[in-house]
Amino acid sequence: MLRATFIGVLFALKACDPAQIGVQNFGSVVGRVYDAKTLKAIPGKVLVSATGCNNPVYADPDGTFLLTQVAEGTQTVTATAPGYVTQTVQVQVSKQQRSDAGTIPLTTVGS
Repeated sequence: MLRATFIGVLFALKACDPAQIGVQNFGSVVGRVYDAKTLKAIPGKVLVSATGCNNPVYADPDGTFLLTQVAEGTQTVTATAPGYVTQTVQVQVSKQQRSDAGTIPLTTVGS
């Protein structure tokens, strides 16, 4: 019984090791998605995601977005909307910093 308890404690200690549970350094990414032709926000839902982030978001009605918990390093931000060509940009994310993806213009499909 003592041996089983000891093994259980060792397992628990190993599981709490940040390297073992995938803890990383995170930052956030802000930006704005807009229609490349009209220069206005795209009506409807514009989905924005990033590599290194498990929390995609929809852009606000004015086209702005905030991605949180994005792993530090060079990440690819992707913006997609129905009827538009998907666009990607590269962003350098730093620990506990807000990185700016800038403005992301989307063109309509077939234009």
